[in-house]
Amino acid sequence: MLCVSSGRRAKEKAIADRWEGRAAEDLLALQRSTRAGNIKQRGKILRKVGRLEERYAGFSKRFAVEHWFIR
Repeated sequence: MLCVSSGRRAKEKAIADRWEGRAAEDLLALQRSTRAGNIKQRGKILRKVGRLEERYAGFSKRFAVEHWFIR
């Protein structure tokens, strides 16, 4: 039998919101870095995106990474 209280539901939502916020900050940092020209090689950018996917489970379900800006 699965019992889920409202307190538990709120706790899980808070954890997910905090996780999503951190992932968004890391993705924006990568975006700023590529726009500034600090990272230019496509392979390095894709490697960093892959690391974000490894670090945050479910990353690809919540974030869409567009590869059009990578030359």
